[in-house]
Amino acid sequence: MGLLNNKDVGIRLLQAREKTSLTSRKYALKAGIDVSQYAKIEKGELPVTENILEKLKDAFGLEPDYIKFGTIVPKSDKHTEEQRPYGDAGRKILELNVPDKDKVELLVEQLGLMEVTLLGYKNLVSMLQEENTTLKSKLSGVS
Repeated sequence: MGLLNNKDVGIRLLQAREKTSLTSRKYALKAGIDVSQYAKIEKGELPVTENILEKLKDAFGLEPDYIKFGTIVPKSDKHTEEQRPYGDAGRKILELNVPDKDKVELLVEQLGLMEVTLLGYKNLVSMLQEENTTLKSKLSGVS
């Protein structure tokens, strides 16, 4: 755990807790964690342990890798609308009864990234077309 940034872990825990509208004390108690220890972890003063990560996962559906590294969107049926991944698409995925929702969620995320990339390419093509038109008009004026 020495490679983890305690401050970043604390910030992710604070953000997750604030979404529940619980105080630090109530959040810790609900997860079965010592209140003072949790407060120090949230402030970045202490490293988070695997035991605490498991308790947070059990109580609030927080994925340990998300808490540690910020790389996984928390996913759980316990989450509020804002916390569910990918907005409406995420809500529909969670409603599906498929054996491997993680793969489906990954595909939705990849499709979203492709859509953003495609939009960027469309904007680039549009700009190039405008520039081409401008250059053609300038060249026709030179003749």
